[in-house]
Amino acid sequence: MSVMSAIIEEAHRLYLAVSKPNVIVHMASNHHGGSWDRVKRQRRRPFNSVILQEGVIESILQDAQEFFASEAWYTERGIPHRRGYLLYGPPGTGKSILLPTFYAILLIHSFSNSIDDFFLQRAADTIPKNSIFVIEDIDCAIPPSDADENTPEMVHPQMMMRGARRVPNQTRVTLSALLNVIDGLGSEEGRLFFTTTNHIDRLEPALIRPGRIDRKIPYHLATQKQAASLFVHFFPPSSTSSSGSHSELLEDGTKATHDTQEAQLSETFASRIPSNEFSIAELQGYLLGYKHQPERAAVEFPAWAEREREYKREEQEKGAKKKVSKEITAVKA
Repeated sequence: MSVMSAIIEEAHRLYLAVSKPNVIVHMASNHHGGSWDRVKRQRRRPFNSVILQEGVIESILQDAQEFFASEAWYTERGIPHRRGYLLYGPPGTGKSILLPTFYAILLIHSFSNSIDDFFLQRAADTIPKNSIFVIEDIDCAIPPSDADENTPEMVHPQMMMRGARRVPNQTRVTLSALLNVIDGLGSEEGRLFFTTTNHIDRLEPALIRPGRIDRKIPYHLATQKQAASLFVHFFPPSSTSSSGSHSELLEDGTKATHDTQEAQLSETFASRIPSNEFSIAELQGYLLGYKHQPERAAVEFPAWAEREREYKREEQEKGAKKKVSKEITAVKA
């Protein structure tokens, strides 16, 4: 082996060693007409920190591993070696948090007026084999035929959360270009394609038909079991079994002990959360306000929940009034 080859091999080994704890995210940039020259490193999330409904993570990872190991099987049967996943559900339910558990992804984060067909095709042409290609919020890629960017979006109260309103679509990407990127003649084989949406009903049927999207995976608002798991993740036994600041009484007046405190607090917290009302992101935001106060986090949740409900009611009423006002203006015109 030549000296230069040895240097390159050692550099590659060190690169892999340094990169292993991280997800390497290659983001498409329009500076060079659609190249993957924006690189971000994100800390890989441990699987136990991704609080999804039971079996979702294991199912996706097992399916992805089988796909990458099955190239010969696809080839023998004349089937393109590609696989597509659609993750859909309300905002904040964890559609994107699964992706940082992989080693590297190529990400188109959002569609804007700087992205057109040429940009998209150029980016797709340079996707290497054995890649994980991600398009987030694909419903924003193609404006619906009846879209009116001046119309305020009505959000179902269960899907409404702070900061979740949709930005008016300004994309210049066409449906045909998007379909060609997913499974056209120029699309690379040997890759996983992930896409996410908050609004599966807005997607064109051609976009999510079998062969382009092989698995549609629903994400739901948090269950009580997820809430309990999230609480334990925030406050593991080591943090709730110590003395001092964690010696408060539980709601029923009993003092938590080393053996019972974590279980009782997580059960108390989960029992106060109606299933399918709040997202995991909302519950995480709440718990962040009580980093070292698990007892208060468990006891004070109902008051926070009522404030959130009131906020959502107000936002819904504002949206309804804007819609009525616009309709009246249109009739008068």
